Amino acid sequence: MNELIKYKVPFLGLNLGEHIFQFHITKKFFDSMQSLEEIDCDLMVNMLLNKQPLLMTLSFHTQGIIKFDCDLCLDKFDYNLDFKHDLIVKIGNKDTNNDDFIFISPTEYEIDVSQIIFEDIILNIPIRKVHQNDKKGNPSCNKEQLDLLEKFKNHKTQNSNWDALKDIKFEN
Repeated sequence: MNELIKYKVPFLGLNLGEHIFQFHITKKFFDSMQSLEEIDCDLMVNMLLNKQPLLMTLSFHTQGIIKFDCDLCLDKFDYNLDFKHDLIVKIGNKDTNNDDFIFISPTEYEIDVSQIIFEDIILNIPIRKVHQNDKKGNPSCNKEQLDLLEKFKNHKTQNSNWDALKDIKFEN
């Protein structure tokens, strides 16, 4: 069975008003989306679809945990993800989409939200993945690993092949 079929929401038969959909996002979802990065997660996306005659509003609320390797100490840690995103889907023939509006053809009967969910999650992943500070504001990283990094950071290696280039004088 195609993993992404459950992200196609049939809206044609829905009554006007609000409808709630839930999607459980795991590593399997990102594998199906052919993500370049392997993402191990346990996320729940609640989508509120408000259907009106010529448009729909989609309100996404994503919560859960993504497992990362810390960029500082390389230990695995759980990153709490919690964000909201609203989107308006207009039914019409206009072909241009932007960040907050999507136009779909009047002949469409379902909307695929897999790409929307994928992009939302990817855009909310921090660039720098480090342990969050504890309640006292202290870093939660592996202290032994940080001490080892600090030790080697100050250690300068001598490369005699390049030292000779330091003495070259350039004429201006």
